[in-house]
Amino acid sequence: MIDMISTVKKITVFVYDSFVKYTLRKKARKIISTLKKEGTAKNPPERTLQAYREFWKPVLRGIDVKWLKIYGSVSGLWDRRYVSERIYYSIIEPCLNNKAFAKAYNDKNFYWKTIDSALLPETFVKNINGVFYNSKNAAIDLNEACRTVEQAESFIIKPSVDSGGGKAVRLYRRVGDVFSDKEGCAVKTEELFRNYRKNFTVQKVIKQHEFYACFNATSLNTVRIFTYRSVADEQVHVLHSVLRAGRAGSVTDNQASGGFACGVTDDGCLTGKAVNKAGSSFREVNGVKLEEDLRLPGFESMKKTAKRIAKEFAYSRLLGFDMCVDAEGEVKLIEVNNVNNEINFYQMLNGPLFGEFTKEVLEWVSMKDKSFMIDFDI
Repeated sequence: MIDMISTVKKITVFVYDSFVKYTLRKKARKIISTLKKEGTAKNPPERTLQAYREFWKPVLRGIDVKWLKIYGSVSGLWDRRYVSERIYYSIIEPCLNNKAFAKAYNDKNFYWKTIDSALLPETFVKNINGVFYNSKNAAIDLNEACRTVEQAESFIIKPSVDSGGGKAVRLYRRVGDVFSDKEGCAVKTEELFRNYRKNFTVQKVIKQHEFYACFNATSLNTVRIFTYRSVADEQVHVLHSVLRAGRAGSVTDNQASGGFACGVTDDGCLTGKAVNKAGSSFREVNGVKLEEDLRLPGFESMKKTAKRIAKEFAYSRLLGFDMCVDAEGEVKLIEVNNVNNEINFYQMLNGPLFGEFTKEVLEWVSMKDKSFMIDFDI
């Protein structure tokens, strides 16, 4: 029986990894196609190409060099330490983050247990496994949940888990006795709750700082901070930061929704460059010029907050924090990403994902087992 279970596990992982490999190759070809059309695609120097293959051989033979070509072409920097999406999603993240605990720690409805509530958006109502709770985490019925939300003039509703890429994140504003989204689709609160079914949160709309609003007023523009808790000394390091701005008219700032990632230096200044999901580069976003050395308000506070919270995530060494600054200048935490972290915009804008820590990460994952999880509702 044990041997049979082990065989089934190996087959499952093989099938899943094959699907990931196919999907990511298709994605890489699409990005390169865009770069070629724009005339920005370049071939890696032969020395870097050979060094890249040799460097990553301990964890993956026959490495796909398309990602090296993408990152080098967009960033202008050639380096053997670039991490391909396949290596990251199939090997590194599953080794450094325990996927079996991912959803529990990623659930926005439970952030208050480990994160200071002053950092979190104000919550009107939350739904956990089909049960409604108020802002004080007391169970309530559907009618009270509806009445609570209906007292607001506007609200944000989103899944408490699996909301990556802005999936199912909606902004509603009151129009008479109903609420309407940006497309003008009206819905009653009870109907909306039934559409979301379970595991979602309803929050107060954050009025963002004027600096961030200038890049796109319709989306809450956040700073994504990527942290790594070192396997060598357990210290948390901020590896990369980007300012994310939504496309004009969008409610979310995600690249998947047509948004932009703008380069940010270690001390919180814009680099003057942005990229989109396709790898296209920009010097302005929604008509706003990205001025080099323009400092982001609240950046140091965001970095300190991310490093402090990262220590609480014992099962995840890699975390992506989405933070914003409100109109009063207070930092708010929107989301902590502990699985399937987007890595392309970091490397397109700033260079290799792990920088000086690449060798210790490579040595660690080449010796450790990786976690694996398949999760879906039927």
